[in-house]
Amino acid sequence: MFRTFLESLPSAAANPLAMVAFLATVLAWFFIGFRTRRLGLLLARLKDLPISKRGELIKAEMGVVLPEKINAEQWMRSRKHQYSFFGFLAL
Repeated sequence: MFRTFLESLPSAAANPLAMVAFLATVLAWFFIGFRTRRLGLLLARLKDLPISKRGELIKAEMGVVLPEKINAEQWMRSRKHQYSFFGFLAL
């Protein structure tokens, strides 16, 4: 993947707008990858906690208060799907 990124730089650099779009896409993918990985690690830790403490962990790690209608695992899975959708849109 990194090699493909480097090989496509000269063609993107030919046009300033193409270069901006290229860099924005790459930055979006790095951000999405970071957040998705973080959610995966958090989900692995979540299974070790009692159900009553899971909301507190998500609030501390992600800065989000969970809605009362869904549990922590459902929220995290929906967030991962949302990041995947954003990655698709960025591409």
